[in-house]
Amino acid sequence: MGVPRTAVLAVLALIGILIVAPVSSAQYVSYFAHGDQPTSGYPQTGGVAAGSSYSVPAAYSQVAITAYNDSPQAAPMPVVPAGFNENMAGAYGFEEESGYCDECLAGGGGCGSYCGGGAYGPYEDNTCGPRWFDVSAEFVFLQREGLSRFIEYSRDGLLGSPVLSTNDLGFHEEPGLRVTGRVDIGAASNIEVSYLGTFNWSSAAQATSGIDDLYSLMSGFATVPPGGFVETDQGSLHSIEYNSQLDSGELSFRHHWVSPGMRLQGSWLMGVRYTVIDERFTYITHADAHLDPDDGNAARGPGDMNYRVKTSNNLLGFQLGGDAYACVLPGLTAGGEIKAGVYGNHARQRSTIVATSGQTDETANSNHVALVAEAGANFVYQLTPGWSFRGGYSVMFIDGVALAPENLNGSGLALDIAVMGGTVPARVVGINDNGNVLYHGLTAGVEWLW
Repeated sequence: MGVPRTAVLAVLALIGILIVAPVSSAQYVSYFAHGDQPTSGYPQTGGVAAGSSYSVPAAYSQVAITAYNDSPQAAPMPVVPAGFNENMAGAYGFEEESGYCDECLAGGGGCGSYCGGGAYGPYEDNTCGPRWFDVSAEFVFLQREGLSRFIEYSRDGLLGSPVLSTNDLGFHEEPGLRVTGRVDIGAASNIEVSYLGTFNWSSAAQATSGIDDLYSLMSGFATVPPGGFVETDQGSLHSIEYNSQLDSGELSFRHHWVSPGMRLQGSWLMGVRYTVIDERFTYITHADAHLDPDDGNAARGPGDMNYRVKTSNNLLGFQLGGDAYACVLPGLTAGGEIKAGVYGNHARQRSTIVATSGQTDETANSNHVALVAEAGANFVYQLTPGWSFRGGYSVMFIDGVALAPENLNGSGLALDIAVMGGTVPARVVGINDNGNVLYHGLTAGVEWLW
């Protein structure tokens, strides 16, 4: 029996709380460049090393690049992030009279939009600030490609062409949600919890025949037994329906880095991820009562079959990843992120066949290794000191999963061997867990910093 996804997500959240609790009483002092909140009331200098100091730039305030102070009673004291030094205020243009452009041009590096010409976005001093957020919420529009391997379910006529197959199904883009929250646990480090889900793809198709000439893969298209089963062959209506759901939760440790001048910044992460793919596939056949010309016009039918397959994949594993962003303009960053991991997949298929000749339930399980990999390209624009807009494109690939269409067992309909007269071999119950899926689509949302 698979582990309920809500229970696993609750355990991950509890682990995060236990990790964060020991440092919850510490103080965090942060600085982020923007122009509409003065730094009055916040310390303008702080000890960073013996004999040196770091001058907080004008128009910086207490909102990002976390600095850590072990003593809750001590006065807040900023700590220089990685890549900073006490000369940055003069060397990288944070001060209004820094002469940064002259130094930059003299060095042959070029200044571009970083010098003169007024302000860009929320940065009044034409500099880039660190990208940081506490909560991010996005709408994600994912397309599911490659529903499954090609499977033919029904033909029109004994030697006819396919009229129902996986090629007749197609998923459209489905809206979902990605929510991410961060808790600071040290300088430039945080615990991150993320949820991606609420996706529900569905597709259906059907075929009809006015002369009762539909044949099914359940009989090998009327070969075993000859002429097929009453429930599935010489039918007037065949239909298929496919539903798929995706949910994923992550708990990670993330550490940030920033280059001098903040033109490049990024992070690396490690953590655990739990992903669930639940699917349903239904195959329905119906044959009206009619005379069978292949059997001397003997009476045949009516007959029906309703074959329902449910698969579940519970993937739990360790992942590594990171992101990197470049400051295109002050207030605007663009970059990408990637993460991947090896997972253990507890897969299960449960099938129920209800037919005129009887009913059966089948179940099979497997535990094996799977892969989950995700990548994205994004841009972020800071609208206000506390709010940023983000957009991009995301791709996710999962390999080693049980897909519902691939677990419909077409090896016969011998629900009652006595009825079949022993002419059809018994069904062999198993699970196919080597499927793969590809998701991709646009994302748009906001980041919030308090």
